[in-house]
Amino acid sequence: MKYFGKILFLIISFVPLLGRAEWTPYAKISYMKVHDAGVEIRLQNFTNTSPEINCKSDVDFHLTVEDSKLFDTKLSFLLSAYMAKEAVSFSYYECNSTGSKILLSSVMFPE
Repeated sequence: MKYFGKILFLIISFVPLLGRAEWTPYAKISYMKVHDAGVEIRLQNFTNTSPEINCKSDVDFHLTVEDSKLFDTKLSFLLSAYMAKEAVSFSYYECNSTGSKILLSSVMFPE
């Protein structure tokens, strides 16, 4: 029972983070650059207008290399969308570690 309070506190602490996630409108990828720290991506005609996510760049996304399997999956989605010229939507909720670009969270294809 003593752990119930700690678990409840953790849930309450992290729920606002989940609610702050933003989704881009569906758009085609116009730019990709791969480097040792990850991938930089830009969507056509997208500018971040969210007041909660204030990065130095309002148009550049960054996919970081953290979990290699998850990174590979996201990169496969991005490359297939880019090569096929298909529209995608990105979710994001914070800036990358340097604060310069929007940290890419999820990639979604339209139904």
